[in-house]
Amino acid sequence: MALSRRIIVSSFLLLFAIPSQSRDLICPTFEEPGECPRDDHESSLCQPEGKTGSASGCPPGLICCNTGCQFLDCVVPEVNPNPTQPQKVMATEDLGNKNVSVPDPVALYPLDAIHKTKEIKNRAGTGIAGDVFLAPGPDGNIDSSHEFLGKAHSQYIEFPNVGALDVWNSMTMLCWLFPGGQDGPLFNYKISGSWGVHLWVVSGKLFARFTKRDYSFTHALMHTELKPEDGWRFVGASYDSTSGYAKLWIDGIEVVKSNIGAHLHLATQDNVRMGVKNGDGRFFKGRIAQMQVYNVALSQKQIQAIRSKTQVAACQKPLGMERGLITDAQITASSQWDEHHSAAKARLHLMAGYGKQGAWSAAANSRNQWLRVDLGSKTEVKIIGTQGGNRYDQWVTSYKLEYGNNGRSFRHYRDPESGNDKVFTANKDKDTVAYHKLNLPMRVRYIRVIPWTWHNHITMRMELYGCPVSKGVPTLPHKAVTTQAPAKEPVCNKVVNVFLKLKRQLDELEKELKSLPKRAVDTIPDRGPRGMTQTPRKRRNS
Repeated sequence: MALSRRIIVSSFLLLFAIPSQSRDLICPTFEEPGECPRDDHESSLCQPEGKTGSASGCPPGLICCNTGCQFLDCVVPEVNPNPTQPQKVMATEDLGNKNVSVPDPVALYPLDAIHKTKEIKNRAGTGIAGDVFLAPGPDGNIDSSHEFLGKAHSQYIEFPNVGALDVWNSMTMLCWLFPGGQDGPLFNYKISGSWGVHLWVVSGKLFARFTKRDYSFTHALMHTELKPEDGWRFVGASYDSTSGYAKLWIDGIEVVKSNIGAHLHLATQDNVRMGVKNGDGRFFKGRIAQMQVYNVALSQKQIQAIRSKTQVAACQKPLGMERGLITDAQITASSQWDEHHSAAKARLHLMAGYGKQGAWSAAANSRNQWLRVDLGSKTEVKIIGTQGGNRYDQWVTSYKLEYGNNGRSFRHYRDPESGNDKVFTANKDKDTVAYHKLNLPMRVRYIRVIPWTWHNHITMRMELYGCPVSKGVPTLPHKAVTTQAPAKEPVCNKVVNVFLKLKRQLDELEKELKSLPKRAVDTIPDRGPRGMTQTPRKRRNS
């Protein structure tokens, strides 16, 4: 056994410390957003990817990988147990629902830049859009949802009901929702007057009522507070004509149900409104994506399978310019036109009135002007959205970005392809939001916007989207190499997984040694103190 322990220990050291050419070392699969080994996004620490040790500039035992934080770094490798087969990564939701059969919807409106308000297969009429616009969606793309400002009767989408939407029997309504903290219709049959079937946000909660064909009410369902800080939620409602049960769904989970009666004929014969119902003073505020209607009551597994088709991007919540979580004191500027156009007025969707002019305006038009936001702590910034002024036809048409951590020195945000300072295309009018996804997400405390070109005058409002960096993650020097996790914080993937894999391999090796014939084990040559092979020892008969 002493000999077998020596073999196991030696194997462990070889496996972990010295990459062997006979083993297939692979880059780990990193979680999003991950804890990146470096503090900024400029220049790589290693190349080329997949190489180990000195061949890549990495220390022994480390491999050069793209960390998912969108730069290359030296990290602990994983061992592919079957080198002939690439490792496959599957979402846990997919694992549980991969064999679930889901019927086609009668209508699916992606509400993205490609389809806008069109039904994806032209099964239903194209929606007529009011004053709404494209915005970042649950998948992280900057134009894969529609945003409703919740401030006027004109901010809606109306879908004509030419037959496909009239399901009138069993049905399911589903969509991705980013709540903005204001009540209103997500999908409302009958645009004015009496009420058809409707899915709403009411008192900050998901609400649905499956009204009868003659517009008479059934029991309503309401559940689960929908907070802007919670980000994207997959919401919906269903009615099963056979059982009589109506249900509300949040993120693939049934949250409430009620038996409203079997074999009802539902009021789904009219046009549908999203955002506003005529004659009602409540205007929905938020974003909606992937609105879909089915003529059956879907099961929980089916709804979860539909939800799992969209890989929700982490870390893209509003950081607080619009809602005031970022205080006035945290927003500063190079200059201001007057106190009514101060930096604190540079909040997305801010309206003019009560002494406010609805935007920040610089004292003069020049490229020396800037607007700075102090995020309070290290933050990962992934998306920026800008507007012009609310009252006058003034807006910024392009800008540059700078970032830093001490509020005094700043770095230019560079184009990842050209390496030059990135010039972002900004606004074309005063109220439409122009979004940009930052290709190399920044982990910084300060963001500074430099207006580059403008229409009439430098005037802007803005919001930043991302998430705070976990506390306890240290700031590493520019050329630092991370070989292990800081206390209680993983370095992208958990190093412990590597040890568990190695332990399993060593356990298997020990079992093989135990299974060998005793005589074969007893005659394994031993090494003397100088590495000389000793004469095989024979077992003494007892």
